[in-house]
Amino acid sequence: VCNPLIIAIVLVSAVLLIFRIPYESYNVGGEVINMFLAPATACLAVAVYTKLQILKQYWLPILAGCAAGSAASMGSVYLLCRLFGLDESLTVSLIPKSVTTPIAMAVSAMARGASTFLEKPVEPQKLREAVVLAMSKLITIERETSVARDARARFDTLTEREKEIARLITKSLLNKTIADRLGISVTTVKTHRANVFAKLGVKSAVELTKLLVLIED
Repeated sequence: VCNPLIIAIVLVSAVLLIFRIPYESYNVGGEVINMFLAPATACLAVAVYTKLQILKQYWLPILAGCAAGSAASMGSVYLLCRLFGLDESLTVSLIPKSVTTPIAMAVSAMARGASTFLEKPVEPQKLREAVVLAMSKLITIERETSVARDARARFDTLTEREKEIARLITKSLLNKTIADRLGISVTTVKTHRANVFAKLGVKSAVELTKLLVLIED
Protein backbone atom coordinates (compact mmCIF):
# COMPACT_ATOMS: atom_id res chain seq x y z
CA VAL A 1 0.00 0.00 0.00
CA CYS A 2 1.40 3.38 -0.97
CA ASN A 3 2.00 5.94 1.72
CA PRO A 4 -0.46 8.83 1.24
CA LEU A 5 2.07 11.30 2.64
CA ILE A 6 4.66 10.32 0.03
CA ILE A 7 2.05 10.52 -2.74
CA ALA A 8 1.04 14.02 -1.60
CA ILE A 9 4.66 15.18 -1.50
CA VAL A 10 5.36 13.82 -4.99
CA LEU A 11 2.20 15.36 -6.47
CA VAL A 12 2.76 18.78 -4.88
CA SER A 13 6.42 18.79 -5.96
CA ALA A 14 5.42 17.85 -9.50
CA VAL A 15 2.83 20.63 -9.72
CA LEU A 16 5.32 23.22 -8.42
CA LEU A 17 7.95 22.12 -10.93
CA ILE A 18 5.65 21.77 -13.95
CA PHE A 19 3.93 25.13 -13.48
CA ARG A 20 7.09 26.80 -12.16
CA ILE A 21 5.42 28.02 -9.00
CA PRO A 22 7.96 29.58 -6.57
CA TYR A 23 8.07 27.85 -3.21
CA GLU A 24 7.59 31.20 -1.48
CA SER A 25 4.26 31.69 -3.28
CA TYR A 26 3.18 28.15 -2.46
CA ASN A 27 4.11 28.65 1.18
CA VAL A 28 1.96 31.78 1.44
CA GLY A 29 -1.05 29.75 0.37
CA GLY A 30 0.01 26.95 2.69
CA GLU A 31 -0.35 29.23 5.69
CA VAL A 32 -4.11 28.96 5.31
CA ILE A 33 -3.86 25.19 5.70
CA ASN A 34 -1.50 25.59 8.65
CA MET A 35 -4.23 27.49 10.48
CA PHE A 36 -6.29 24.28 10.59
CA LEU A 37 -3.49 22.10 11.99
CA ALA A 38 -4.08 23.04 15.62
CA PRO A 39 -7.90 22.54 15.46
CA ALA A 40 -7.36 19.21 13.68
CA THR A 41 -5.02 18.11 16.46
CA ALA A 42 -7.60 19.14 19.04
CA CYS A 43 -10.21 17.03 17.25
CA LEU A 44 -7.91 14.04 17.45
CA ALA A 45 -7.47 14.68 21.15
CA VAL A 46 -11.26 14.67 21.64
CA ALA A 47 -11.50 11.30 19.91
CA VAL A 48 -8.76 9.92 22.15
CA TYR A 49 -10.47 11.37 25.25
CA THR A 50 -13.60 9.33 24.51
CA LYS A 51 -11.46 6.23 25.06
CA LEU A 52 -10.19 7.45 28.41
CA GLN A 53 -11.20 4.30 30.27
CA ILE A 54 -9.26 2.09 27.86
CA LEU A 55 -6.25 4.40 28.20
CA LYS A 56 -6.41 4.10 31.99
CA GLN A 57 -6.71 0.32 31.79
CA TYR A 58 -3.77 -0.16 29.43
CA TRP A 59 -1.69 2.90 30.34
CA LEU A 60 1.55 0.98 30.85
CA PRO A 61 1.74 -0.80 27.46
CA ILE A 62 0.52 2.38 25.73
CA LEU A 63 3.19 4.46 27.46
CA ALA A 64 5.88 1.86 26.74
CA GLY A 65 4.82 1.59 23.10
CA CYS A 66 4.82 5.37 22.59
CA ALA A 67 8.21 5.71 24.26
CA ALA A 68 9.74 2.87 22.23
CA GLY A 69 8.26 4.18 18.98
CA SER A 70 9.46 7.74 19.62
CA ALA A 71 12.94 6.55 20.57
CA ALA A 72 13.17 4.37 17.47
CA SER A 73 11.98 7.19 15.23
CA MET A 74 14.30 9.84 16.66
CA GLY A 75 17.24 7.45 16.76
CA SER A 76 16.79 6.35 13.15
CA VAL A 77 16.45 9.95 11.96
CA TYR A 78 19.59 10.96 13.83
CA LEU A 79 21.60 8.05 12.42
CA LEU A 80 20.40 8.73 8.88
CA CYS A 81 21.29 12.42 9.22
CA ARG A 82 24.79 11.46 10.34
CA LEU A 83 25.04 8.88 7.56
CA PHE A 84 24.15 11.41 4.85
CA GLY A 85 26.24 14.18 6.43
CA LEU A 86 23.36 16.61 7.09
CA ASP A 87 24.21 19.67 9.14
CA GLU A 88 22.97 20.31 12.68
CA SER A 89 20.10 22.62 11.69
CA LEU A 90 18.57 20.01 9.36
CA THR A 91 19.09 17.26 11.92
CA VAL A 92 17.32 19.25 14.64
CA SER A 93 14.46 20.00 12.24
CA LEU A 94 13.98 16.36 11.26
CA ILE A 95 14.24 14.67 14.67
CA PRO A 96 10.73 15.67 15.91
CA LYS A 97 9.08 14.52 12.64
CA SER A 98 7.30 11.56 14.30
CA VAL A 99 4.96 13.69 16.45
CA THR A 100 1.80 15.46 15.27
CA THR A 101 2.61 18.11 12.66
CA PRO A 102 1.74 21.26 14.71
CA ILE A 103 3.81 20.02 17.64
CA ALA A 104 6.67 18.96 15.36
CA MET A 105 6.72 22.39 13.72
CA ALA A 106 6.82 24.12 17.10
CA VAL A 107 9.55 21.86 18.49
CA SER A 108 11.61 22.23 15.32
CA ALA A 109 11.29 26.02 15.30
CA MET A 110 12.19 26.34 18.98
CA ALA A 111 15.20 24.06 18.49
CA ARG A 112 16.38 26.26 15.64
CA GLY A 113 16.23 29.40 17.77
CA ALA A 114 12.65 30.68 17.78
CA SER A 115 12.06 32.69 20.95
CA THR A 116 8.27 32.33 21.14
CA PHE A 117 5.10 31.63 19.16
CA LEU A 118 2.27 34.02 18.40
CA GLU A 119 -1.16 32.92 17.23
CA LYS A 120 -3.01 34.99 14.65
CA PRO A 121 -4.54 37.52 15.03
CA VAL A 122 -1.67 38.98 17.07
CA GLU A 123 -2.23 41.75 19.59
CA PRO A 124 0.13 44.71 18.95
CA GLN A 125 1.39 44.68 22.55
CA LYS A 126 2.24 40.97 22.45
CA LEU A 127 3.96 41.45 19.10
CA ARG A 128 6.11 44.28 20.50
CA GLU A 129 7.00 42.18 23.55
CA ALA A 130 7.96 39.24 21.31
CA VAL A 131 10.15 41.46 19.14
CA VAL A 132 11.90 42.94 22.19
CA LEU A 133 12.49 39.43 23.59
CA ALA A 134 13.89 38.19 20.27
CA MET A 135 16.18 41.21 19.91
CA SER A 136 17.41 40.77 23.48
CA LYS A 137 18.30 37.13 22.82
CA LEU A 138 19.96 38.06 19.53
CA ILE A 139 22.11 40.71 21.22
CA THR A 140 23.13 38.22 23.92
CA ILE A 141 24.08 35.59 21.32
CA GLU A 142 26.04 38.15 19.28
CA ARG A 143 27.87 39.33 22.38
CA GLU A 144 28.77 35.77 23.43
CA THR A 145 29.86 34.96 19.89
CA SER A 146 32.03 38.08 19.78
CA VAL A 147 33.67 37.21 23.11
CA ALA A 148 34.36 33.64 21.97
CA ARG A 149 35.77 34.88 18.66
CA ASP A 150 38.09 37.30 20.47
CA ALA A 151 39.22 34.56 22.86
CA ARG A 152 39.95 32.24 19.94
CA ALA A 153 41.98 34.95 18.19
CA ARG A 154 44.09 35.47 21.31
CA PHE A 155 44.56 31.73 21.80
CA ASP A 156 45.77 31.39 18.21
CA THR A 157 48.66 33.77 18.99
CA LEU A 158 50.16 31.14 21.29
CA THR A 159 52.88 28.81 20.09
CA GLU A 160 52.13 25.09 20.01
CA ARG A 161 54.20 24.60 23.17
CA GLU A 162 52.32 27.40 24.94
CA LYS A 163 48.98 25.88 23.92
CA GLU A 164 50.11 22.53 25.29
CA ILE A 165 51.16 24.07 28.58
CA ALA A 166 47.96 26.14 28.77
CA ARG A 167 45.87 22.96 28.59
CA LEU A 168 48.00 21.28 31.24
CA ILE A 169 47.63 24.29 33.53
CA THR A 170 43.84 23.92 33.37
CA LYS A 171 44.28 20.41 34.77
CA SER A 172 45.64 21.96 38.00
CA LEU A 173 49.10 20.49 37.45
CA LEU A 174 52.10 21.98 39.23
CA ASN A 175 54.93 23.53 37.23
CA LYS A 176 57.24 20.66 38.21
CA THR A 177 54.68 18.06 37.10
CA ILE A 178 54.27 19.83 33.76
CA ALA A 179 58.05 20.04 33.36
CA ASP A 180 58.48 16.32 34.06
CA ARG A 181 55.70 15.40 31.65
CA LEU A 182 57.10 17.51 28.81
CA GLY A 183 60.76 16.84 29.55
CA ILE A 184 61.66 20.50 30.05
CA SER A 185 62.90 22.57 32.99
CA VAL A 186 60.66 24.20 35.57
CA THR A 187 62.09 27.58 34.58
CA THR A 188 61.00 27.02 30.99
CA VAL A 189 57.50 26.10 32.17
CA LYS A 190 57.30 29.29 34.24
CA THR A 191 58.39 31.35 31.24
CA HIS A 192 55.77 29.75 29.00
CA ARG A 193 53.17 30.14 31.74
CA ALA A 194 53.88 33.86 32.01
CA ASN A 195 53.65 34.22 28.22
CA VAL A 196 50.33 32.37 28.15
CA PHE A 197 48.80 34.57 30.84
CA ALA A 198 50.08 37.74 29.16
CA LYS A 199 48.90 36.85 25.65
CA LEU A 200 45.48 35.67 26.80
CA GLY A 201 44.96 38.49 29.28
CA VAL A 202 44.25 36.21 32.24
CA LYS A 203 45.61 36.39 35.76
CA SER A 204 44.94 32.93 37.14
CA ALA A 205 44.47 29.30 36.20
CA VAL A 206 40.74 29.67 36.89
CA GLU A 207 40.42 32.48 34.33
CA LEU A 208 42.47 30.44 31.87
CA THR A 209 40.16 27.46 32.33
CA LYS A 210 37.08 29.58 31.70
CA LEU A 211 38.63 30.97 28.53
CA LEU A 212 39.52 27.53 27.16
CA VAL A 213 36.03 26.22 27.94
CA LEU A 214 34.57 29.18 26.03
CA ILE A 215 36.79 28.47 23.03
CA GLU A 216 36.18 24.73 22.95
CA ASP A 217 32.39 25.14 23.28
